[in-house]
Amino acid sequence: MINREAYRFFCETAGGRVGFQAVCAAALARAEATLQAEIDLGLARILWELDEDPDLSWCDKRDLANFSSGRWEMLCCRVERRCLACNAWRVVECLGGIVVDVQARPRDTYPRVVEAELALTVDWHAAC
Repeated sequence: MINREAYRFFCETAGGRVGFQAVCAAALARAEATLQAEIDLGLARILWELDEDPDLSWCDKRDLANFSSGRWEMLCCRVERRCLACNAWRVVECLGGIVVDVQARPRDTYPRVVEAELALTVDWHAAC
């Protein structure tokens, strides 16, 4: 069963292929629920941290000023899974180069979309 709030959220914010928005939103809602279930079991976690090697080659002077002033940050999001055999955390998906407006962070919806997109690509049944 798909969580209606999550489905509506992804319909409104995630985009998706033209003509397939509902299908994409449903897939993201399911992926988010699976990720949350894995987190609740202590088998997965999401880590957000500064991108250690950001590519700023696309930036113009205004963009660079936003980064140097601290208004923008470039982050990396990792989804990790705990190996049941050795109890070590393993990176199963990762995305860097995520630009975040620090002032908008509390109400920014993009991180939720990124987490669901990464969760969508994880093979939750694979061994470590």
